[in-house]
Amino acid sequence: MRTFLLLLVLIAIASFPFISNWYYGVHKDAYETAQIESIVEKYIEKNPEKILESVSRYRLTQFEKQQQQRAQEIRSAITKHKNEIFDFNYPSRKVPDAKTTVVELFDASCGYCKIASQMLVRAMNDYPNANYILRNLPILGRNSMVAARYDLGFSLFIREKGLSFSKYLEFYLKLMDHSGQYDPEAILEMVSSLGFSKGEFQSFFEKNADKIDEMINKTVELATKLQLDGTPVFIVDEQIIQGANETELREALEKAK
Repeated sequence: MRTFLLLLVLIAIASFPFISNWYYGVHKDAYETAQIESIVEKYIEKNPEKILESVSRYRLTQFEKQQQQRAQEIRSAITKHKNEIFDFNYPSRKVPDAKTTVVELFDASCGYCKIASQMLVRAMNDYPNANYILRNLPILGRNSMVAARYDLGFSLFIREKGLSFSKYLEFYLKLMDHSGQYDPEAILEMVSSLGFSKGEFQSFFEKNADKIDEMINKTVELATKLQLDGTPVFIVDEQIIQGANETELREALEKAK
């Protein structure tokens, strides 16, 4: 009996490598996964800062890819809608042999647009060899729409009289400096302060109401095509600058010189 038991033990010992290999073959994936998970967990416990650095690098890489993709989409959109964007029928200053064109989309009720209006004037003074187009984008309600209609109406009024863009710019700055409601009477006072008859301008404004509304609608449609949902926005050739970012605006103008 003792001899028989000893023989069974010897057989079991001799068979162990074959049994273990069979078990490992059947449970190989689970075995390797458990090993890997254990190694990873230990590494994370010992090197948390490296994990955070890796995650930060990944997020930065993804963000840069998204920015590059967005920039390419913007360039494509600007190229596609170039004629709609750079439309000199809107308030504009065009100079011979200009190498670049700046388009500002603004809402007179927008606080940041009021800041941007001063940025724009400084840019015009410092970069006189660029073209400038100003397009009112009324996105903040009825008050903004009233301002937009009178703003564009005054631009057309000035052109019909054969006056220069500088006269429109005076009106634009008064409009952007205004802190109250943009009701018609307040705006007509601005017109009067520039030496024009309220009645003459109001008559012109009413006769051209349909044209004014059509031009505003085109700007709103353009903003939708370019996926713009806020103001101010500057378009400098193939670049879009969102917000009152004077540094970025000047860098774009310097690059285009």
